[in-house]
Amino acid sequence: VDSQEKWRAINEIKNEYYRTLFKNNEALAQNASYPLLAFIQQQLNSENKINLLVGHDSNIVALLAALGVEPYELNDSLENIPIGGKLLFEVWKHKPSGKLKFKLDYVYQTTEQLINITPLSLATPPNQTALTLKGCEKDEKGFCDYERFQQVLSESIKNGKK
Repeated sequence: VDSQEKWRAINEIKNEYYRTLFKNNEALAQNASYPLLAFIQQQLNSENKINLLVGHDSNIVALLAALGVEPYELNDSLENIPIGGKLLFEVWKHKPSGKLKFKLDYVYQTTEQLINITPLSLATPPNQTALTLKGCEKDEKGFCDYERFQQVLSESIKNGKK
């Protein structure tokens, strides 16, 4: 068995642990993420242009499960939640209509970048994968309606508060 297969097996155990802990228990994920979800909603509704929150992989797993993120694969990564990954919450304004649009991406280093301790730069950027939220249908450019996202977020907060 080569080392790549060993790493896949080890990471599958970790990924299954996260699925068991939060992904298969949305109520637990919403409860565990309640303070973070409320803070994210507060920041999205503020005048701040950029917000940076720092957490652990378990925070990301719980947050993704609480928001109902569809199953996803990260290209060039053995993990679903790689070390140092980031969630990028983007709100854009569609100029012609004035409507706000929302996008959620996972930004992460590839397995090779992690193994080789590759410095990230414009020449060697991290990977980025668009995530899909249940109940927040994307348009042809990969954005969902911001009002609909706010409904998903509010529902997760309400359920987590119980």
